[in-house]
Amino acid sequence: FIAAGYKEISSCFQLMRIIHSKEKGWLTLATHAVMMRERHHYSGFQEERFLVEGNEEAPAEGYALSADHEPVKTKKSAYSWLTQRAFCSKLFEELDPPVRAYTGDEIRDIMPFVTAETWSLDKMCCSRSDREVTVVSGPSALRPDQFTSSIVCLTLA
Repeated sequence: FIAAGYKEISSCFQLMRIIHSKEKGWLTLATHAVMMRERHHYSGFQEERFLVEGNEEAPAEGYALSADHEPVKTKKSAYSWLTQRAFCSKLFEELDPPVRAYTGDEIRDIMPFVTAETWSLDKMCCSRSDREVTVVSGPSALRPDQFTSSIVCLTLA
């Protein structure tokens, strides 16, 4: 528990140092981190998931802006959905353009692998991880029943 908390806090400070490179004090960085977390918590979100091959090179502009890639799953928060409706255009004003929110795994450059041994239905349906690699061939590949359950879960979720 303590090690996980340390990793989360250290990755948060690492991100704050990247974003606010001119700030030196840890208290200033902590204040920025809290403000960023609150903004993230109260803002809406849109999440897109893409299915790509492991040997495919990522587009320079990212998958979301690439004309060659379509998301297999798109999820919006209720707040984002509501504010984008035409009847609400007079009630809400877009102050900042949408920005990408990085996860702790992305900051630490960790890419979790889902194998036949690490797979669980709970992890596939309730996972909060945006980045994970599912192994579909080789000795650690998912079994056919695991693969089918994952596809059904991701389709219904």
